[in-house]
Amino acid sequence: LPEEGRLSFVTRINRQPTVFKTRLFQAKPGDTLALLKIGSCLPLARDGRPLVMLTMGLAAATIRPLLLAASRNAQGIPDIISLTTAARRPFVFEDELTELRLNGNKLDIEALPGRAALRERLALLPQLPSAWVYVVGSELFMMDQIDNLRQLGVRDEQILLDRKPAKAAVYFKLTV
Repeated sequence: LPEEGRLSFVTRINRQPTVFKTRLFQAKPGDTLALLKIGSCLPLARDGRPLVMLTMGLAAATIRPLLLAASRNAQGIPDIISLTTAARRPFVFEDELTELRLNGNKLDIEALPGRAALRERLALLPQLPSAWVYVVGSELFMMDQIDNLRQLGVRDEQILLDRKPAKAAVYFKLTV
């Protein structure tokens, strides 16, 4: 968030990192970086509907700014449920997000061991039929969740992906 006064990168390093990641990890505090096309495709909905955020692993970093903004100003947000599939604990920002919950915010943070557990948990959410559902993760994760959500009665219009509209539309077509 702009008020944090810093820029953070959360990424995974593979055995053969890209040129970008190699240069990023060679940078030192104070170095100049050129950033192009930064931003988010996920607006924070404030229309009185619950928010359900589904993430996988490092993708929890993408919803962190939304959760921070909602914790500072919860106007129009009755509650937020953040479900993260995480093979490793704590997942990225888990401690910080748990602290937000403990500070009295209408926020439920849960880490689940895998996609099957996520599906089971989603089926138990009474808020799901009326919620905005944010889905952030790998391409396969997003397609799996679109399919799961449809089976649970969630309409495509309720599902928000961290993609520009034209690219998001492709995911909905691929999972028909």
